Amino acid sequence: MTNVTQYIFLSITLTVCYLTFQKYLHNSSTDILLVGLLPNVSAILTRILSEPIHMSHDYYNNDNDGDVIEEYTESSVEEYFNTYMRLEQKYAMRPRYGIARAIYERTLRDEAIEHFDKSTWYTCDPSKLDPQLQTLFTQLTLDEETHQFLNASSDKSNAVFTQLYHSIVKILLHPFLCQTSINGLLRRGSMFVVSTSQFQSLLGADYLNRAGLKLIDLGAGDGATTRKMAPFFERVFATEISKPMKWILDKAGYTVLGLEEWQEQKYDVIACLNLLDRCDTPLQLLDQIKSALLPNGRVLVALSLPYAPYVESNVAHLPGEFLPINSSSSSLELQISEVVSQVFEPRGFSLVTWSKVPYLCEGDFKQAYYWLTDIGTVCIESQKLAYS
Repeated sequence: MTNVTQYIFLSITLTVCYLTFQKYLHNSSTDILLVGLLPNVSAILTRILSEPIHMSHDYYNNDNDGDVIEEYTESSVEEYFNTYMRLEQKYAMRPRYGIARAIYERTLRDEAIEHFDKSTWYTCDPSKLDPQLQTLFTQLTLDEETHQFLNASSDKSNAVFTQLYHSIVKILLHPFLCQTSINGLLRRGSMFVVSTSQFQSLLGADYLNRAGLKLIDLGAGDGATTRKMAPFFERVFATEISKPMKWILDKAGYTVLGLEEWQEQKYDVIACLNLLDRCDTPLQLLDQIKSALLPNGRVLVALSLPYAPYVESNVAHLPGEFLPINSSSSSLELQISEVVSQVFEPRGFSLVTWSKVPYLCEGDFKQAYYWLTDIGTVCIESQKLAYS
């Protein structure tokens, strides 16, 4: 059943329900309730379907990110919107209002994400990189595990009634719970950073082919990415603030440690994926990571660019510490150089390899999936350097 057919079916179902209630419940107050309810359902559907697309990735923060991204260029974003605009020119009739317009835009988005060149997720402009970064770049590609995530996201997005339920519950719970906890309760909004094979490419088969390795995934969320890394390790630990996410991690069999407790142990690999720009003290966290690494340990960092910090747990949604990255840099490549030279090296880390990947998120009513650009999983190792 196509998306448009499902939306039409949903509208017919609501109408039938209304007529049924009218026939069998001859109560004026019930009629008044239903007459008021159906337009509100329509309004909710219109709101759900027609929110700006950049708000839809659950990691995206419209409070801080919007001002940055207007001046920022990145190949996959440009490619997607160029594809969207080309497809829009094919349609002579373009609905302008309400659910019809929202369904029309959903159809366009589905076509755009199907046809745009997804290799741009993994490419950058070498001419804008310094020679050292060019030599350390690891080229990743869209592999089978990533395809499976995209296909599963499309299937979930096409489950119209489930998506309607999720969207309404999100609206109702938003005043009381953060987005991460809502996602955990609904088992929705799962993220994808790297596949198992991509993780192996970044850290190296020789490094991972050792017995007794320990991994900790900081800010692990629902553990979706943790599962991709776990096969190489004898013991897997995780940290997470959200209680619903902690329940999911615990049920998956991972040892969930407290925010102070995790530093009491040493690890072969520490994963810090899309956390530095979402925690209150990222520089302090880097120092803690460095002290918790075993000799010859590795840190896997993913950082979404452009840099726009957002802390979910406080009212201002701003961190106590800012990473020294120039947010006005107009390209991905310039910000990558700043991350290495201004963040990692001064904290005593040496770059081993890096890549560019999409930070994927399961979709919703509006689109099958969403993505942000990660400076693709920077892999760094501890370095015996002193800094003040």
